[in-house]
Amino acid sequence: MDPINQKSGGGNKMLYIIIGILLIIIIAFLMRGSFGSRSMNINGMNVDVDKKMDGSTTIKSDYGTTTINQNKLPENWPKDVPVYSNATITTAGETSAQAGVEGMQVIFDTSDSVQAILDFYKNGLTSSGWTSTLPGKAITGSQVGGMTVLSAKKDQRNINIGITSANGQSKVTLMIYTIPTIKTGL
Repeated sequence: MDPINQKSGGGNKMLYIIIGILLIIIIAFLMRGSFGSRSMNINGMNVDVDKKMDGSTTIKSDYGTTTINQNKLPENWPKDVPVYSNATITTAGETSAQAGVEGMQVIFDTSDSVQAILDFYKNGLTSSGWTSTLPGKAITGSQVGGMTVLSAKKDQRNINIGITSANGQSKVTLMIYTIPTIKTGL
């Protein structure tokens, strides 16, 4: 179920972008106690971090821009992705990478069951025109280790949802990302 088009030869480039984005996010969390702007150079990559008083952090690098907000959805949250109402958002962010990969992530906690969350997203995504990433199949969840996962696609966008549960609390991670069209010259 790898959403990256392996035929394009862009797998290594995508891996470098993802590693760069993860580095940026780690730097942002390390700097979360201070406000203001900082610039640094990490292994030859220029990184500018701007921590704002509203709790958001914007990180710009050679790979793109990432904004991390706490406790609220990104401003451009897609209208065709339902928002789970009985939940508390713990972290949210969005990324715009130089290679055209755009994405957002939201993590929330709820006391609702894994099945209730799974049913909400299966029904909500299906009614909004999303389809399964598996050809000819309905959107459904599956178990991967201790996590229930659901994947769907619409146009150039993919969504992956991971749900875990322990001690009566469920943690949900939603990742929405756009895969650019890669021209191979063929």
